Amino acid sequence: MPRTKELYLYDDSRQVVIGRFHEFPRPSGKPTRKDLCTYEKLKYKETSRGRKQRSEVEKDAFIRKLFDEKLEELKKEIQRAEEAQLEAKEKESPMIKEVMQEWLAHIKSVRSKGTFSAYENAKDYYLEILGNHRLSEYQHHFNDDLITGMQKKMFSPVTIRKHLVALSGFFKWAYQNRFYDGRIIKLSSPQITKKQPRVYDAESIKKLERYIWQKYEVEKSKYRKHCYLNHHRILVMLICTGMRRSECFALKLENILLSDRVIRLRDVEELSVRVKGREEQIIPISNSLADYLKEDFSQRGNKDLYFLDSGQGTPHFSSPDKLTQSMARHCKKIGISGEAKVLHGFRSTLITQVVAHYGVAVGQQIARHKDIQTTMGYVNASSLPVKQALDGLQLL
Repeated sequence: MPRTKELYLYDDSRQVVIGRFHEFPRPSGKPTRKDLCTYEKLKYKETSRGRKQRSEVEKDAFIRKLFDEKLEELKKEIQRAEEAQLEAKEKESPMIKEVMQEWLAHIKSVRSKGTFSAYENAKDYYLEILGNHRLSEYQHHFNDDLITGMQKKMFSPVTIRKHLVALSGFFKWAYQNRFYDGRIIKLSSPQITKKQPRVYDAESIKKLERYIWQKYEVEKSKYRKHCYLNHHRILVMLICTGMRRSECFALKLENILLSDRVIRLRDVEELSVRVKGREEQIIPISNSLADYLKEDFSQRGNKDLYFLDSGQGTPHFSSPDKLTQSMARHCKKIGISGEAKVLHGFRSTLITQVVAHYGVAVGQQIARHKDIQTTMGYVNASSLPVKQALDGLQLL
């Protein structure tokens, strides 16, 4: 249970410090709560000489600073909300296209480039199918009209669901910012059959690794040789960590801490890549990955800044999609296309193996999921040793 203080809560279960803002009570009368920092961020500070523990005085000053900053943010949010509410009263219901543009501007400032692009597409499909109407003129049958319109475009149920989830997010944001009154608009999605996540078998991974390395060894062109080296790096990093492709794409060498045996995931603003969940994360480095990285680091040039570097201190790939395209070609060449999603399959494969040998709780930590049900969505149940588990039991 959290231990209540005057301005802060210390949530041991989530390992975070929470601010209590009495100036902004919730409908229940209790103060608004906002996360300030993790226990780890409170305990340690980054200095020119490395990571150091904060003194108690420094901790108090650090929390107070975060509290004051969050308080100012809340004041600005309230002010913006009040101004938006006043504007809404002073004019008639806005056109939905205008509100969507404001929503997208907000999304662009807080979410990744890929998320922004996906939400922008959802907005375009909405306007194409239903047209630009006043927000107050939304009708319940618009939900069905949207689904029908997307079905005519031959969108799969999964794609339709993705766009409707994004649009539901828009209506929730518009409601919270007082663009319309009444009940919040919620969009329902078509039912989809949940499929087992596809995973690679061990032989396919070994076959892919050998193929890429052989291409690297025989290649004469310096540029193409470097391409194959980065392809090999992708495979090793993803299968050893379960890292997401955008995380691998933007990973900087300075965040691979071999001495501490961890990889730190941080925002990389210059590549428009933000950490999922908006909180820096830590990935442990296994023994096999540590050996690989030591050898890899010893062969690198002085200009390298990224794990997937061009050799000139810039990213080798122009976007995360390029990682997928490169590996897809190799999978096709060796005949394992379709066995699993090209890069996501490595993540599912690792999580499935971890769950099979160490349980779902460990798998959740490896996957860095907040909800254990999300982790189970990555597990291929047919790959779990169910029969062996039953054979190992002697209940009679």
